Amino acid sequence: MATIKFGTSGWREIIARDFTFDNVRLATQGIADYLKAELIDPQSPIFGRKPVVILGHDTRFLGRHFSLAAAEILKANGIEPLLCDRDTPTPVIAHTIRHRKAIGGINMTASHNPAEYQGLKFSTSNGAPATPDVTKQIEANIARLQSENWTFKGAVIGTFECKTFDPRPDYFKQLRKLVDFAAIKKAKLNVAVELMYGTGRGYLDTLLEDAGAKITLFHSERDPLF
Repeated sequence: MATIKFGTSGWREIIARDFTFDNVRLATQGIADYLKAELIDPQSPIFGRKPVVILGHDTRFLGRHFSLAAAEILKANGIEPLLCDRDTPTPVIAHTIRHRKAIGGINMTASHNPAEYQGLKFSTSNGAPATPDVTKQIEANIARLQSENWTFKGAVIGTFECKTFDPRPDYFKQLRKLVDFAAIKKAKLNVAVELMYGTGRGYLDTLLEDAGAKITLFHSERDPLF
């Protein structure tokens, strides 16, 4: 039985060893139990809110499938999952949580860890990573569920249907409020952009092009989604 512990920014483990679909479902149920308690607590910042959770993932192996497994658990708990329509940068997910007034977010990413790792980050309604106080409550929920031999019979991996959306328009709108794109356009920049297999594809390059910069974009022959 795996021990699911949250570090400085989420729970990270090696794919197929400890980061499995069963453990993702278990962790998500722990999060769902935490959120349901907060929704009925008058002292909680999410008290009385519409129970929507933003879901996203990076380009790591099975990211979307892990997100759909989490979405199925949330839905079974009466919480509405809303999934980004493609791999998405973490700051975009954070902004979307705040912009849509969601009660939280779950992002499948192991950040800087090697490729064999995957991770689950839970963010609270302010878009920030869950604090140690919050993750301790979630870990306690997970330990309780394990002691109760909790299981969930889910749909075939990758087949659960979840509502998706494109977070880019709202994120771009916010960036244009914060960044002086007129100054960038005036500078007539010539920029080489190498996004490798990262989630920044379609973000940095698009924003620079829209600002009038001349872009030399390096493309990979490999589709980063698989």
